[in-house]
Amino acid sequence: MSPYLKHYSFWFPALLFLIHQLLQHVLSLQLFWIDQYLDPFCFTATFLVLYQWQRDRWLNLQQPMMLTEVLAWLAVLSLVSEGLFPWLNPKFHADLYDIIPLFL
Repeated sequence: MSPYLKHYSFWFPALLFLIHQLLQHVLSLQLFWIDQYLDPFCFTATFLVLYQWQRDRWLNLQQPMMLTEVLAWLAVLSLVSEGLFPWLNPKFHADLYDIIPLFL
């Protein structure tokens, strides 16, 4: 297993995300601030680790991501989650405050 997937910076947000999904969708526990902002925060952290892992594995690049690459991915994630999804489906709501946890 990759050292990226063993690191706490992947497992902690992934575990928080899974616990939150269990509480929200299985146990129907609604916590407004957590429901609104925990998922974007956890998704970004897990996405960047998974991207680094697949980049190393498939492209054989054994170097860390550059800051510009991280910022570019964060911009793409922001545009998709806060622009494209609300445009495609009215159930999604564009919230510019969701961009802040993406960049944290």
